[in-house]
Amino acid sequence: MSRWYQGGHVPVQHVGKALPWVGVIVGAGMNSHLLAAVALDAQRYCQTRFLADKYSLDLPEPLREEFDLI
Repeated sequence: MSRWYQGGHVPVQHVGKALPWVGVIVGAGMNSHLLAAVALDAQRYCQTRFLADKYSLDLPEPLREEFDLI
């Protein structure tokens, strides 16, 4: 069985084949982390809106912004 890796030298062809896969894995991990953070923020926002409506409370200042839909 021959080895393509003989110590300190890695052929450029092998790096070129592996690099896109490293990008896919890193990108998927970053997307997963970002999606989890957005989902957590959305859940907290909905909980805050629900409790504010249920108990007739004002929303906190950062959530009071009104958006104009065109």
